[in-house]
Amino acid sequence: MIFTKVGNGSRTFFWEDNWLQGGPLSIKTTRENLLNSPILPDQKLDSLYHDAQWHFSQSVVYLFPDIVGIPPLSTTDDMFVWLPSPSGSFSLSHTIRWLSTHSFPKPWHHLIWSPFSIPRCKFSLWLAVQGRLPTLDRSSMRSFTCSRVCKLCNMVDETHNHLFFACSYTRPIWISLQHKCGLHIAPSSWTDLVEWITNRWPRGDLRSSVNKLVLSMAVNRIWQERNNRIFTSQRCSQIAIFRQITNMVRQKLLSIKVKDSPIARRLMLDWDLLAFIRSPPEPPDLTP
Repeated sequence: MIFTKVGNGSRTFFWEDNWLQGGPLSIKTTRENLLNSPILPDQKLDSLYHDAQWHFSQSVVYLFPDIVGIPPLSTTDDMFVWLPSPSGSFSLSHTIRWLSTHSFPKPWHHLIWSPFSIPRCKFSLWLAVQGRLPTLDRSSMRSFTCSRVCKLCNMVDETHNHLFFACSYTRPIWISLQHKCGLHIAPSSWTDLVEWITNRWPRGDLRSSVNKLVLSMAVNRIWQERNNRIFTSQRCSQIAIFRQITNMVRQKLLSIKVKDSPIARRLMLDWDLLAFIRSPPEPPDLTP
């Protein structure tokens, strides 16, 4: 939703900024083309303009024919335009109005907007379901020196499917959480898992709401562990992460008013919270 109006080109990145129609150029080509391109990942437009003309290699022109004929640079500063707003400046009201007319509910939206979920966990799950977390396979598209190997198992390239489904480090965590929730799920990939959950965890169901809470917390905690290993060199064991997730779920359930029912009692028993369930008040004794 942000478009770069090019002026002198000093602030506009060739690959990552949306300065041509259709989005950043980095998403319009393959990783191999990026690696072989003479234009570096952090190169800006002004470095490609000399003697009042553009200097693009034939390989770049072949990949992006729209580059031919673009106007010359000017002396004005580059401007970043917020497209949903008529003025070009960010406006929350215009953004909400734009989203309401340009977006449609996804089949999995009820996984994200579960009544029990925590905001930061919702956000992590929202990105993970769409495959938009900055995993190393995606980050390496923008950096030639970035290793793609998973930091949790140090064996396989990190992708969404590997990190949240196939990783030898995270898989035991998922199996333990499934057992805790009384689930038996056998999908073949992360995408299949999301589809399976979307179709089988109905909205408004108490146990399904708790399962969605567990899912969002697990995704958030696994992603946090991955980041900790990359940026702070801190590590947690699998059992420690499992206990952290279950403790967070128990704390969240303690803050929710759950009416007494057979389903609620079974659920609270599974999470060792039966003593905290709220029974309905006793009816008053009206005998004379």
